[in-house]
Amino acid sequence: MSACREQVSVGPASLPGRLLVPSRASAIVLLGQGGGAPSPLMQSVDEMLLDAGIATLVIDFLGLPGAEPRRVGLGVEALAACMVQALDWIGVRADLANARIGTMSTGIGAAAVLRAEGQHPGRFSAIVLQGGRVDLAGDDWLTRVRAPTLLIVGSGDAELERINRRALSQLSCIRRLEVVPRATHRLEQPGALASAAHLACAWLRHELAPRHRV
Repeated sequence: MSACREQVSVGPASLPGRLLVPSRASAIVLLGQGGGAPSPLMQSVDEMLLDAGIATLVIDFLGLPGAEPRRVGLGVEALAACMVQALDWIGVRADLANARIGTMSTGIGAAAVLRAEGQHPGRFSAIVLQGGRVDLAGDDWLTRVRAPTLLIVGSGDAELERINRRALSQLSCIRRLEVVPRATHRLEQPGALASAAHLACAWLRHELAPRHRV
């Protein structure tokens, strides 16, 4: 599918990003990454969403001042602020003015998404968190999430599965936990990445589909 491709600077922090907007896109998904080329999972999801006519905005959180590669201690608050900046940036784009907004993130980025959603309920229409450190969001923020949320973990990472199951019980929104068999959070096992990508895209496509009044 043809799409308008644009390199952009997002928000006051001027985060480097890449925007893909198919013609007549009615939704956009914010994909956060940690520097360089997209991860194989994000790249697969990006391509699937484009085929479905959904716009994507990939932003690089390592463009944030003070960010360091492979450093987990970047800070949930700082990442959540970037998420909000990206939401505001999307909101002033004429070609995306009425688009429903979804997001997908991993690791500590998952906590940042939940914190941003809790601070500004209703801004996201769908959330996907893969291998997410959702515990870092804080219990108070989990209870404030309103967007339909999909948690994806691998059965090979027992601690991460425990963390996500606990978060699932605290969320009061539409939510689901999907466990990819025999996979770790890096999805390096055969078929694991494809399974996670299809789960993520199915959730985003369903939740971001235009809602028609009866």
